Amino acid sequence: ATSYVSVKDMGTMSDYASYIARLRAPLPDQATVLDLLRYATLAANGHNTQPWRFQIAGQRIAIRPDFSRRAPPLVA
Repeated sequence: ATSYVSVKDMGTMSDYASYIARLRAPLPDQATVLDLLRYATLAANGHNTQPWRFQIAGQRIAIRPDFSRRAPPLVA
């Protein structure tokens, strides 16, 4: 199941602030795989686009590129 949130689907700024607070909440003492992936989505990259998706299958987590979030090419 894919789970993501688009800023345009978020509603009010209050809704956005609430979502961000939940996303950045501290990890629980007994963190689950989903808790760890929640934190992994916060890891920045050079363009701050976080262009990855995670797929959980059994005991494996695959990290896949999200080409819809790819940074545009640099123009010389």
